[in-house]
Amino acid sequence: MPSHLRFQSKPWATHHVVSRCLQGFAFLKPTRQVRAITKGVLGYTINKYQERVQIHHYVFLSNHFHLLISAESSRALAEFMCVFKGNLARELGIIHDWHGTLWQKRYSSEEILDEAGFIEIFKYITQNSVKEGLVDHPKDWMGLHGYHQ
Repeated sequence: MPSHLRFQSKPWATHHVVSRCLQGFAFLKPTRQVRAITKGVLGYTINKYQERVQIHHYVFLSNHFHLLISAESSRALAEFMCVFKGNLARELGIIHDWHGTLWQKRYSSEEILDEAGFIEIFKYITQNSVKEGLVDHPKDWMGLHGYHQ
């Protein structure tokens, strides 16, 4: 089945991006090593695309992650996600002794159209670890979480 085309209505649009691990496997379970790798790969990719992409918020749960991200163009977002997910999969594959894809499918991206939508998604990402029943408060999540920033 062909993939749908990515679309961005204007330059520097903001997106809610979600990507899930293959079959719900916990490749992102927040161990010290996984946190360090994820933080390093995210930092590297943000630095590489700093002129074309800006991260507003994020959370990495055990089997998926959410990003609230603005991109200069749909191409910039696609390139950022390709580099980020590719490098993260390579590094996590080594520590989990996993050969093959780590990701369920392509990331999903929903453009945020207004300030109310931005605030709603920001709150959703902040509360995601609580919603999933993992912790009582976002500050308690051991994984990477924009709340700690």
